[in-house]
Amino acid sequence: MAVEPTLLRFIQLTDIHLDPYYVPNSAPSPSYCHQELSSRKSKPGPSRNSAYFGYPNSPCDSPVQLMNSTLQFMVDSGMADSLDVIFMTGDYTRHDRDNNLPVKKGEPTEQNENVVSFLTSAFNTSRVQVVPAIGNWDVWPHNSLKAGPNDVLDGLYEIWKPFLKGSSKAEKKDIAASFKRGGYHHRELVPGALDVIATNSLYWYSDNPEIPDCVPLSRSLSDYALKKSKEPGDVELQWLVTKLTHIREAGKKVMIVGHIAPTDASGEPSYRKNCYEWYSQISGEFSDVILGQLFGHINQDILTVLVKSAWQRPKAESQYRFMPITSSVLFQERYAFPQWNIVGFYHTSPSIVPVFNPGFRAGSLAITNDGTNQSFIQHYAQYHLDLEAANRQWDREHADPPPRKKPGKARFQNDSEPFQYQVDCHSLEDFGMQRMDPQSVGRLLARMGSSSTKSSTLIRQYKACMTIHSNQVDLIIDETTLFWIMAGVALSFVMGVVGFHLQMRRQRVSSGERDPLLS
Repeated sequence: MAVEPTLLRFIQLTDIHLDPYYVPNSAPSPSYCHQELSSRKSKPGPSRNSAYFGYPNSPCDSPVQLMNSTLQFMVDSGMADSLDVIFMTGDYTRHDRDNNLPVKKGEPTEQNENVVSFLTSAFNTSRVQVVPAIGNWDVWPHNSLKAGPNDVLDGLYEIWKPFLKGSSKAEKKDIAASFKRGGYHHRELVPGALDVIATNSLYWYSDNPEIPDCVPLSRSLSDYALKKSKEPGDVELQWLVTKLTHIREAGKKVMIVGHIAPTDASGEPSYRKNCYEWYSQISGEFSDVILGQLFGHINQDILTVLVKSAWQRPKAESQYRFMPITSSVLFQERYAFPQWNIVGFYHTSPSIVPVFNPGFRAGSLAITNDGTNQSFIQHYAQYHLDLEAANRQWDREHADPPPRKKPGKARFQNDSEPFQYQVDCHSLEDFGMQRMDPQSVGRLLARMGSSSTKSSTLIRQYKACMTIHSNQVDLIIDETTLFWIMAGVALSFVMGVVGFHLQMRRQRVSSGERDPLLS
């Protein structure tokens, strides 16, 4: 008789970019929402726009009230009580964009402390496990992190220490050692069944000026050069191989979380060349134990698949390639989807900071600890906030403009202004996936790659999820529509050329008629 799996419920919060200097009744330009505009101090009505909860589709960061009310939604909806794990995938500090208000050295530390305070105030963290990862804006200067141990990693460890407990003294000691050495850590989530690895992607990130590329790829994951290297990117890769090997030998599965994904939204590697090749190869070689991977950084909900090449690649290149399913890939490659050998995948998550609409990921892991360990990701769901609607509601309900508050220590207030996140982009309800594994992802892409009308509906829904249902429109153009668009462009070009020649001919005739008069 089959044993019913145990469900492990989680959320992923990423790219909060908390800005204690955010000012309602401001604008993105020129102050990045740091300076109040007198023209916005208007009476309640449809024309007033305080942008109290944040300025959508702008370079402004997250006001404290956006974070507060997001957590308020989780508490009021009962989500906070049912959670088992929170994956925090980095970037808790505001961007350094405002020349009149630069990010100072201690600010990333302060904002990490504020986020920890939010979490401990809103959730029962004695029961809910919190798994943090470091973002490129959580260090100062941003993107820049030297090899550890160092003061930056020591400071971040002390801030997140309440959540870096481990299930035993040995595991707690191992977490402390790896975090202080490199900002990455590993722990057991479900004894005997499921682990989690939080990577420090800054040691592979191409924009980190302090770190060189990794050693060239070798097809042997026990490569001597990798073991011998003392560079932090290589040390982390070797640590990752060791941990994944132990997880496999123990018959367990693992979730991997981090901030910067291997590729960006365009499909270009975010990691340095050799680091990217190594990470791709490791992800492919251990795809039997990796349930899934979660990242942030690009503010969009994008599915990226790990495809194994059908032919032998050069020695210095991995046999595996990460392919983000973006608009261009859907347009150019979708009919080839059924031929792809998909062995793994990862997701980047929507962000709290309103680059699009604020959003977060929730899901459940089905854990089968019965000796065979057939654990799997049961489903993902994206939650998004219609930020413009939330701002309009606040303006209608408040006669006076919001008061300015001095920046300081932030913590969750249980009487925050309520708003509703919407549940959408559900892997089962919207995409018909009974579970999230490479085979199910492959079947989804095959349906997207078909020529049926359902394919267009799936693609349209997927692309709406990518931009978190914001007002930024992403058109879907099928081949028939493209043909008529190109035909129209070609016809316009031809007519333009003909018109040009006719005009030149008239000018020559007119010039010939005038010449005798001028002579």
